[in-house]
Amino acid sequence: MRRINEYKQTDAMIIDVMAKGMSGKIYNLAAGDPDLSVCGSLKKSLRNIDIDTTHNYGSSQGDINLRKKIWNKPEEVIVANGAKQLIYESLATTTKPGDKVMLIGPCWSSYIQVCHILELKYELVVGREEDNYQPDINEIKNRLSDDYAAIIINNPNNPTGVIYGEEYLEELYDITSKRDVWLISDEIYEFITDKTVMTLRGMDNVIVIDGFSKAFNITGWRLGYAIADKKVISAMTALQSQLSGPPSTVIQSIV
Repeated sequence: MRRINEYKQTDAMIIDVMAKGMSGKIYNLAAGDPDLSVCGSLKKSLRNIDIDTTHNYGSSQGDINLRKKIWNKPEEVIVANGAKQLIYESLATTTKPGDKVMLIGPCWSSYIQVCHILELKYELVVGREEDNYQPDINEIKNRLSDDYAAIIINNPNNPTGVIYGEEYLEELYDITSKRDVWLISDEIYEFITDKTVMTLRGMDNVIVIDGFSKAFNITGWRLGYAIADKKVISAMTALQSQLSGPPSTVIQSIV
């Protein structure tokens, strides 16, 4: 019973539910849930779906055909029920209780709660407004110690909207790779900006989290993916097989 009072819902979702229950013209910015129609091609694919071939369990790692579309090395991809689940799985498989995680902030509140759930210590390193909310690289370097297991960065950033530049990301990667610290790059907002976003997918010691919810306006369909070294993906797949099993075969078949 000791954990019964330890968990709490994210404030963003609580506010989102409240806002959706209100009348009148409401501008609901709580949950990052675009009020846009589903992409037309997905609607067509959904209408043409063969239910008799999509109603059974799939692979806990995700459909092989979808993984091939996502990355040219499908063994380095896992598909899950949204990017949030993958944040949990990536930390759960690369850390142990008591490890420290550095959060590049301002950051999404769920990062902090996942650290609590996994009994991890965290340090929030927040950049100043005049520095475009980018913490000084030297400050990050000086704060890292042997008890750090991972750094999480969200690019483009929620809530500031900042896009971290190529030079900044390369320096951050250089620091983490030399210290043998996992760099978890949450890139879920990559495709909803008209600016170029540097992705870290395919780099050593990096776990890239992304998904379809924001880009295709299908937040309620819950489909995300991660790209990382196959040994990490294997561990995440094993965890996912116990945690939730495979994601929806229907949704995987139409994206």
